[in-house]
Amino acid sequence: MNKAIFLDRDGVLNSDTNGYPHKPEHLSLAKNAREGMKLLSNLGFKMFIVTNQSGVGLGIYSREDFRNFTNALLKEIGDVDDVFACFHAKEDECECRKPSPKMLHDAARKHNVELGKSYVIGDQDRDIQMGKYAGCITVFVSSGAFGTEKSTGRSADYIASDLRDAAEWIAENETKKPE
Repeated sequence: MNKAIFLDRDGVLNSDTNGYPHKPEHLSLAKNAREGMKLLSNLGFKMFIVTNQSGVGLGIYSREDFRNFTNALLKEIGDVDDVFACFHAKEDECECRKPSPKMLHDAARKHNVELGKSYVIGDQDRDIQMGKYAGCITVFVSSGAFGTEKSTGRSADYIASDLRDAAEWIAENETKKPE
């Protein structure tokens, strides 16, 4: 089975400065995102973006806008193995919206991932809750927009200052694990 890193998009990879980033010109890499992705890519994990995109459900932008933005992001940070997104508005009360672990379970089935040896990196408490519900190791990135406003990350296994810090901690944590 594979190990994976599940990354939230906005606030971890992209600076979430305008609320609903959906156009390539909204792209602004989060602090040390490129460096963090380089470190993570050397660890041998499958890499996934797992993101709530309620702007689609609210009619603010389309799925095509989401794909175009995400493709522009991937050109900047490097490829990931797959992208999982919930396009529902919060009011829809769907099964896939974070903190539900459904997107993680879907990724695990599709890509043969062992969730108990995988990591979730996010900047909101709901990212951490999703990871905990799925049995993953969790890392809260405090540099995200929500990391400084609403969420604390206190239930995370590690609180990182940015994605590079998260990647360094994961690399160190992996070297400490017995085979």
